[in-house]
Amino acid sequence: MGAKMNKLFKHQMETELVWPFIQDNLDGANALSIELLNIVKQKEGHFFTLLPKGAHLENIYQCKHGNILPQNPIKYGPVANLGNYHYKETPSISDEVANIIVDLLQKDANLSCIVDDVIRYSTDKLLEQGSEEIKNCIAYSGRDVYYLLNKRNATIPLVSECLRRNRGYWHALSIISKISLKGFTGKELKKPILTQICNNAQMLIIGAYDGEGYIFWECA
Repeated sequence: MGAKMNKLFKHQMETELVWPFIQDNLDGANALSIELLNIVKQKEGHFFTLLPKGAHLENIYQCKHGNILPQNPIKYGPVANLGNYHYKETPSISDEVANIIVDLLQKDANLSCIVDDVIRYSTDKLLEQGSEEIKNCIAYSGRDVYYLLNKRNATIPLVSECLRRNRGYWHALSIISKISLKGFTGKELKKPILTQICNNAQMLIIGAYDGEGYIFWECA
């Protein structure tokens, strides 16, 4: 990818302080998140975030806002085809998270990663314009779109692309689950499968901090 990887440090988070954000983020987003919210309330686990050195820890519970990461400098130059402007690139740890997901999947063939996409719909013609790797990991639930990753297809470029598509302006969810979803790509994920995914969830990765970072939940 060519991006510099930052070392991330784990910061435990108090459930009662982070839960309002989690509930607001998951509630009603899509079929998977609704099912997950009902199940995770009853499961034992803990929340944490991963941040690089120099992160603004005083903002750790300001989950809907940016400025948790060290900010990039303001630049001046061409912006798309609009001409020259002052701009600042939003910092993100998505490259580091892609590496974490690949590492987990490569170490355990029994794990799957389900990445949701709240931007696109199953009827969206733009889905056909993706790479073959992307098209070969798509599954659906009604109009909802999901990307299915496992040891067989977990590469840094593919996981990074899935996370890029995963970043809605208010919601982003990935689930590491102890379940095999072999044979489900290109097919409908019906409610019993969504329930199995959520019941076997080992880790949740929820977009936070206005796209700069993530909040994680890990099964006890």
